[in-house]
Amino acid sequence: MTTLSSVQEPEAETRARQELLAILPLFEEPLADLHRHEQFAWIEPLNAEERRQMKEDFATILPSALLTNNWAQYDDTRYSWQETARVLADPALTAALLAQRDPDQELSLQRP
Repeated sequence: MTTLSSVQEPEAETRARQELLAILPLFEEPLADLHRHEQFAWIEPLNAEERRQMKEDFATILPSALLTNNWAQYDDTRYSWQETARVLADPALTAALLAQRDPDQELSLQRP
């Protein structure tokens, strides 16, 4: 008889195995060369400090995800770093986000 737990267990092992294989270069390769790996090509816009912080974030989150099979925080972290790199890869977008804001030109939003 197939139960939910018997189906989830192989899926959990598969996800863990996939994530470990995908993230392994982060812990084996010099951070300066990491963007040469296909799964980390997106980090090229990140500077050395950002790459170090990203590695630290994943090193902190990965053990918990592996133990609990709860990948939400891991996925959120990966998404956040990928979006950070995407923004940094676009100079116009980066400039717009980092530009000084004039408080007099901002509008307050109020709930209806």
